[in-house]
Amino acid sequence: MTIQPTIWIVNEAGHNYDKALEVVPDARLSFLSTGNINPLAFDRMIDTFAQGVIKYVKPEDYLLISGTPPANAVVFLLWIMHFEECKVLLWNAKLQKYKLVTPSLEQVGNIIQKYMDRSSHG
Repeated sequence: MTIQPTIWIVNEAGHNYDKALEVVPDARLSFLSTGNINPLAFDRMIDTFAQGVIKYVKPEDYLLISGTPPANAVVFLLWIMHFEECKVLLWNAKLQKYKLVTPSLEQVGNIIQKYMDRSSHG
């Protein structure tokens, strides 16, 4: 039995997200949050999204960036810390389609280390 992946949309922002299904046709769309998010209540936002990511997200799922930037940053961080990889769908407005990128915790760590090494030599 194949597990159907979910495309998790950070926050319902009133957009049509159906084009994400062109990238992952066997997926279903679901929202981690709806309505207004107060990015200034940062601890509460982290807590809310952490509960959702841990309880509902599976390793085969995808993250669709939508809504307020702090919420997207928090969800990405929680996701990559939990699964060590995050399949992210980014909207390309010019091409009018989503692009899939899959950063890993190792990749991000290597990039950070590269700049830490450079700054310690200069």
